[in-house]
Amino acid sequence: MWVLVQEPKEGGRITGMESGAGSWALPVGEQVSIGSGEQADIQGVWKDTSMSRQHANLTVTAPTSSSTPAAARPEVVLVDVGSKFGTHLNSGVLSESQRLAETASGRISKAIDKPVKLRDNDRIRFGVMFSVFRLKWVDFHVTSSMLRSKAPVEGWLGGLGAGRLEAQWTPSTTHLAMSAIALSLKVVNCLAAGVPIVTPE
Repeated sequence: MWVLVQEPKEGGRITGMESGAGSWALPVGEQVSIGSGEQADIQGVWKDTSMSRQHANLTVTAPTSSSTPAAARPEVVLVDVGSKFGTHLNSGVLSESQRLAETASGRISKAIDKPVKLRDNDRIRFGVMFSVFRLKWVDFHVTSSMLRSKAPVEGWLGGLGAGRLEAQWTPSTTHLAMSAIALSLKVVNCLAAGVPIVTPE
C-alpha cells in the first residue's frame, strides 16, 4: 500500500517507517487532503506557516492491468489546489538556504502547476519550509498462527493490494496475525525480530 512519510525536521534520510516524524496510509479509491487546516486529512507533525489551509490533494486509484508488479500498483496523483507557496516535487525540493541561493541567482524552483502522477520514493514539499514528505510503497508479508479462519486476513490483504498471507515466518515477515497470544515458534521469532503481532481485525 502507499504510505506518505514526513521527513525529520532536521532533514536526513528515511531508513524505515519508524524514522519519519509521521506516516499516513493512502487508501485506494480515496482522495486525501493535505493542509494546515483542521479539515485536512494530513496536517503534518510540525506547525508550518507556509502550508496553506487547503494545500493539495492526493488521489489513489485502483491499478490498471499490467504485467509488471510496480505498474500493477494503485496510481497516486498529486494536485496543488491553489496553495500560496506551492507544492514542489523531487529536484524542486530545496532547503531554505538552497532556495535563497537559487532566488539570488535568478533561478527559482518551479512549483507544480498541473496534476502529477507520483512514483515510489518521490519527495514532495508543501510550501517552502519543512513540510517535506516521501511517498513509499509498502508490501505486507503476513503469516498467521493458530487462526480458525484465514479469510479475514486474506480479505484485508486483498483489499490493500499490497501483500500476501505466507505459510511460514521468514526474515521478511512484517506482521503475525493471531486471534490470541499463545507460545509458538512464530511468536518467538516475531518477538525476537520486533515484528508486530496483530489480530485478524
